[in-house]
Amino acid sequence: MANVLLTVELEYDADVVHGDWEEGMAWFFEEILSEEKGLLLLHSNEIGDTVGKIRVLSAAPSNAELKGAAQQRPL
Repeated sequence: MANVLLTVELEYDADVVHGDWEEGMAWFFEEILSEEKGLLLLHSNEIGDTVGKIRVLSAAPSNAELKGAAQQRPL
């Protein structure tokens, strides 16, 4: 097996994955995107198969995600 170090930005449907509640977001980052909890699978539509497993080294909401969440919250 070979390894490639990638820097990526994950685009996902936050409403479906964890909603807008803090506990759901904490669950997503601490359980799903946590290095200790397991691996994610990288799928390619080009070849129609799994390319490999991804071990998350670090994860944080992007600026766009934070701005979007701030705009959705009522004052």
